[in-house]
Order: sequence, then structure tokens, then C-alpha cells
Amino acid sequence: MEMNDSLKELQYEVLIKKKRDKYILIAPELALSAEHKSLDQAYSNLELEIDKYFQRMIELDCQDKIIKPHSNTTQKWINDLLLFSSKLLIVLFIVGAASVYFLQSIPAKVINQSLNALDLLVREINQMPEDQKERIKTRLKKAINEIQPFVAELGVLFDRPRLNKEPSDQRNEKKGKK
Repeated sequence: MEMNDSLKELQYEVLIKKKRDKYILIAPELALSAEHKSLDQAYSNLELEIDKYFQRMIELDCQDKIIKPHSNTTQKWINDLLLFSSKLLIVLFIVGAASVYFLQSIPAKVINQSLNALDLLVREINQMPEDQKERIKTRLKKAINEIQPFVAELGVLFDRPRLNKEPSDQRNEKKGKK
């Protein structure tokens, strides 16, 4: 029996290995291999092995059992995507779990350190002589008075926006005039 043209057009995945001075070509889907010192000759040998396989299957009237090549590009892409996605989910889970642990511990550490610093400051202040405490209070008052205009300017950033652009006093004045 003669081999069908559609069988000759089938394209199978071929793996190439080089051992010592020989090329070994493997068609894993058909479990066939061939080897030669020349890569071109190894391909020719593999094509002969595939042709023999097809011929034998036709002789046994089993051509419908010939394994068709997988759509490597689509199937491989899907497999790679699934593998990547599962690895990504594992990494995200680990990073997320670690983040939750560390984020929960950060506020407690910051609060504890702040409270310890405040305790130390209170102890230091309590041990100071009264005249030194008064000098510090005076300097703090002076510093607060000097930065007060800047604080007032920054306050605009934190004011709630008004729906009406008129100040409430101007609206009240207009109502009184009418």
C-alpha cells in the first residue's frame, strides 16, 4: 500500500541531542529516533523511520491509529501559561502572607518605640531643674509663634471645600439687605 500524502505533511516535534560526535534526533510523539554524525543525515534517517512507521501501520490497516502531532504552539502556550499562573499564585500567596505578618508587627513596634521614647523624655524632663524647664518652654513658645503663619497657610490644604464660593458672612449680609 502507498502512503497517503496527508501523512507526509504531518509535522512532529523533533528533539535534537548531541552525544560525543553524533546527533540523535527523537520524535517523542511517535517514540522514534535516529542518529548520525551529520545533522542532515540524522534528519534523513528520522524521516525514513517515520515513513517505515507509517507503512507498517498502513499494512496492519491501522492508519486511523496513527498519532497526529499536537498543535505544539497552542498547547505548549496554554501549558506554559498554566504553569506560570500557578507559580505566580504561589509566589503571591507567600508574599501576601509574609506582608500581612510584617505589616501587623510594624505598627506595634512603632508604637512601642514611640512610647519608650516618650517615657524617656518624661523622665528626662522630670529630672531637669525648674529654670531649665522654663528656658525650654520659652524656646518652644517662640518656635511655635514663628512657624504659626506657615501652619496657617498649610491649613488651607486641609480645609473642606465649600459648595458655595461665597463666605457665609457675605450671604448673610445680602439676605439682610433684601
